[in-house]
Amino acid sequence: MRMAERVARSKEALTDAALVLLRQEAINRITITQVCQLANVTRPTFYQHYRSIDDLISQAIADRLQQHQETAFALDADAPEAEFNAALGRFLSLIWNDRNLVDILRSSGINLAQLQVASVDTIARQIVERLPDPDDPEVWLRARFAAAGVTELLGAWLATPDPEVQQTMYTRLLQDLIHAVLTL
Repeated sequence: MRMAERVARSKEALTDAALVLLRQEAINRITITQVCQLANVTRPTFYQHYRSIDDLISQAIADRLQQHQETAFALDADAPEAEFNAALGRFLSLIWNDRNLVDILRSSGINLAQLQVASVDTIARQIVERLPDPDDPEVWLRARFAAAGVTELLGAWLATPDPEVQQTMYTRLLQDLIHAVLTL
């Protein structure tokens, strides 16, 4: 096995282990030893990839949410509007089902900037790919602006405990995402 494949496998094992442990333990009770045992890697391997347990957890959650975005939006840029709208609904459902990971991040004190930038970039890319002139820098800036607003609303939606408000915000999120695509 080549070195790059081994590195990728060990990183994936570590992030998968972190996500498993996050579902079982409070974030402040997860140790590097637990993660390494579950991932079947050594402590030096852990430190080759991450500076700390917070670094691993932040990256694991960011990777998971990025996977959700990629899964939901795995469409052709030329996909019909109805298919794109369905993809937006899938994206919101995947995020909702993993909202505990977002809650963990919020309550951990881990810097959310990396996650927010990744979310804005992914959503902006999905918007820009469906526009007639995706290489126009102004279009990219407008798409990022729209995506940032949607990302902010997404965070508020995930933090809302009231089911009626959640449903209202879900509808608004979906409409805002669709509007962002159609009006840029």
